[in-house]
Amino acid sequence: MSRNSADEREAPRRDIQALRALAVIMVVIFHLWPSALPGGYVGVDVFLVISGFLITRHLLDKPPNSRGALADFWGRRVRRLLPAATGALVGTAVLALLLIPSTTYAALARATTASAFAIENWNLIALSSDYLAADDNPSPVQHFWTLGVEEQFYLVWPLIMALCMAPLIARRSRSAVGIAVVVIVGVSLAASILLTGRGGAFAYFATVTRVWELGIGAVLAVWHARLVARGPLWGRRVLWWGGAAAIVFAGFAFGDLSAFPGYRALLPVLGAAAMIAALGDGLRGAGERVYGNGAVQWTGDRSYSIYLWHWPLIVALGAVMTTDWRFAGLVLVGTAALAAASKRWLEDVPRRSPRLVGSRRLTAGLLVACTALSLGAAGGLWAIQRAERAHGEHMLTAAANDPCLGAASARDVACGELDLATTPVQASQDKPQVYADDCWNSRPFTSRTVCTYGETGAGFTVALLGNSHAGQWQPPLAAVAGDKDWRLDTYLASECYSVDIPLNFGSARLNENCLDLQQWAADEIVDGGYDVVVIANRTFQPLAGVAKADQYEAQVEAYSRVIQRFVSAGEEVLVIRDTPYPKEDIPACLASKMARDCSTPRGQALPPDPLVAAAESFAGAAVSVLDVSDLLCGVERCEPVVGGLITNFDQGHFTSAFATTLAPEVSRALEAAVALGS
Repeated sequence: MSRNSADEREAPRRDIQALRALAVIMVVIFHLWPSALPGGYVGVDVFLVISGFLITRHLLDKPPNSRGALADFWGRRVRRLLPAATGALVGTAVLALLLIPSTTYAALARATTASAFAIENWNLIALSSDYLAADDNPSPVQHFWTLGVEEQFYLVWPLIMALCMAPLIARRSRSAVGIAVVVIVGVSLAASILLTGRGGAFAYFATVTRVWELGIGAVLAVWHARLVARGPLWGRRVLWWGGAAAIVFAGFAFGDLSAFPGYRALLPVLGAAAMIAALGDGLRGAGERVYGNGAVQWTGDRSYSIYLWHWPLIVALGAVMTTDWRFAGLVLVGTAALAAASKRWLEDVPRRSPRLVGSRRLTAGLLVACTALSLGAAGGLWAIQRAERAHGEHMLTAAANDPCLGAASARDVACGELDLATTPVQASQDKPQVYADDCWNSRPFTSRTVCTYGETGAGFTVALLGNSHAGQWQPPLAAVAGDKDWRLDTYLASECYSVDIPLNFGSARLNENCLDLQQWAADEIVDGGYDVVVIANRTFQPLAGVAKADQYEAQVEAYSRVIQRFVSAGEEVLVIRDTPYPKEDIPACLASKMARDCSTPRGQALPPDPLVAAAESFAGAAVSVLDVSDLLCGVERCEPVVGGLITNFDQGHFTSAFATTLAPEVSRALEAAVALGS
């Protein structure tokens, strides 16, 4: 057997396998029972430290000082990681076809493609700033973001080490590597702390804010031997148990993802580093009995495959089952079975195969084949959803002239119910034009975007103000503006609703930026001298510095002050009551259930709206209210399909097709608002 082949069979340290077991158990518990272990996501940070340590130690033992050495290193990563990851990606696509609503296939295809190229973390960052995807269901492969961070590290770190170990500095190569990694850790940790304080997905998913965690493991690899040699046995025991306590404490004490990683990640990261530094395999007593346990070692050996498979099963089974103890049991049993098979056939076979290990060409072929399989799975999902969308658009076109379509059916008691005039896939992508036109002022709320519809030079102007529940009214408002030769200007934000006091986003910067955005919008509307100001919001984000019991009253008062500004400026105000908020994503529900199962009790879907309460306090003033609740809800329940049209493209926003059928209500409300002020 060649040296490389033997190297592939190198026995792992039992204490590190136990640390892997702890990490993956925490992640699985967090995903299944988040309230039981609200900080269980720190298991990911433990994995990053382990990877940084093992990879750096390997590169120090086998320096990447030639093209061949670099190729051998990357080849080993391909054999070790890619087949199992590909199996999970392709298997998840199969699960999606069997269990997951087809409305998610396009997003899953995108995520699968990103995962195949090890950039899912950047895909999630892009989606977080893309309001089109703000309410998408969780992707069953979104956990591949951590693999993306690791594989990007594996690509770049050997090159940095090669520079540090170049012939000119060979005598001090270890010191050069140590200096390089300390600099990387310092810069990355500083970026993580700074960006985490500002909030947003970039701080959580970006490689630049996570690489310091791998770097801590790398620092440990550089000086590990000295630390262990000089450390007394009792000190190593303190390190091991103290590190374990730090990780477990973080799992129970943490919970707010918006304040992570940053400095808080130091606790689990340094805890993991302490456990590795303690060299647990040399300890005796209770620690060895814990990490030497057969079940612990079995879990650690299969931790990679457990991580790959547990989340797709949670998402897929969650689409068709109630998340009770039977669901959890099925996820755990399924994960264990799939992980065992994956470890045996997709981890061990490729990395121990003498033919693969001894041939760079065959390893390159494995890379190409695995990538092609993943992309093929993604392409299949995308093609299926595209075909379903085209079919839905054809159905909608065929039914377009039906006088009872959409809200018209609820207005006219003679209409009755129509057959479904579209498909869930088409509805899930039928968003108002403000999405395609990028009219949103989204996090971090620093943009100042205004979109205009209708007659640009019109003498009669309408301003639309609010968050996404205002944006859903753009289709009927634009239709009315077009018919009457009016101009419609939008002042839309995502999440951030129209009050004059800060909201609580978990970040002082976001709180302030949201307030500044709303003050700017109010100033622009007042200065613009609009004839009518239309306001609609979903009031869900809590106000900053206001007790929970006082939130509603404070929201009413804040809305009242905003409305008063417009009234004082001589502008008519039309408030639109917030629309029903269903219990789940409507197209996804309809893709897998009957319409009746997707309806929501009226009292649950229509909580009190503080914006309406504020408007009603202006008795006799130029303020009116439009409420279309009765067009979507009966006495007891709010329906997901009205007049053959699916009402929402996600959980809480109208499809463009359904919203457009509300144009008669909007037209009458605008005319009444104008008459009220004349």
